[in-house]
This record gives sequence, structure tokens and C-alpha cells, in this order.
Amino acid sequence: MYSIQALWSAAQNKLPITFVILNNRRYAALQDFAPVFGFSSTDVVQGTELPDIDFQSLAKGMGCKASRVSDPGELRDVLERALTSNAPNVVEVVVA
Repeated sequence: MYSIQALWSAAQNKLPITFVILNNRRYAALQDFAPVFGFSSTDVVQGTELPDIDFQSLAKGMGCKASRVSDPGELRDVLERALTSNAPNVVEVVVA
């Protein structure tokens, strides 16, 4: 989500880039970094839970192809198709 506009740029420029999003339904990096800002390790950091973002729809809305993988057995085939495509692709990997 830090640079989601890169999807639009890749689509507009027809770049053969594959973006892999590890969807853990939260900003885990921000939660892990929160103690630097004075939060304890058990504090809930508001705004870091992201349970319902549909990254496939977001990617398609910006002009990219998109796939979602929740079964590890499908990952290889999905990545192979995306990486050999001549268009921008988003592969959302559900990890939580």
C-alpha cells in the first residue's frame, strides 16, 4: 500500500513487471516497528489491521492482470504465468 500507484504506472507504460503482494491482512511491518515510537509489544496499533482489501480488484482497476493464491500448491504455476507475461501482473499470496 505504500506505493500502490506503481501498478497504474506499470499498466500505463505496458511494463512486464510482476508485483507479488504477501497478504497477511495487516501492516505487520508497522506493527513490528511500533515499539520504536513508544508502543509496547502488546499495544494495538490503530490502522494496521487490513482484513478486507481486495488486491485483485485494485490491480485490475489500475489496468493490471491479477491472480490470488491461497493454496501453496498453485503458487509455482501462477508465478510462472505472471513472470512470462508481457504485461504487468499482480500475484496476491494469502499468507494469513
